[in-house]
Amino acid sequence: MDERHIEVAAKMSSLRPGKIGVLMGGVSPEREISLRSGAAVLKALSSAGYEAIAIDAGKDLFTRLRAESVERVFIALHGGLGENRSEERRVGKECRSRWSPYH
Repeated sequence: MDERHIEVAAKMSSLRPGKIGVLMGGVSPEREISLRSGAAVLKALSSAGYEAIAIDAGKDLFTRLRAESVERVFIALHGGLGENRSEERRVGKECRSRWSPYH
């Protein structure tokens, strides 16, 4: 887990309890890196006592988040959805409109 993930996970520690969806994987060429980052974030959140689940970011992302009753999200995507400014904004906009806070 890089310093940014540790910093955001620490910020999340001050939040009220609730199910956290860790967005990882996706379809970019950096999928494997994202899966490793997401697994590290998931482990850190779970170790801190949070209810957190892995969400592989695919075409059904928002359907899956609703089905899992996720209350907040942690975006651990790399490439494509995670680093492409337009896609990152779209994911952020969707998350802000449905889940607060998201990171």
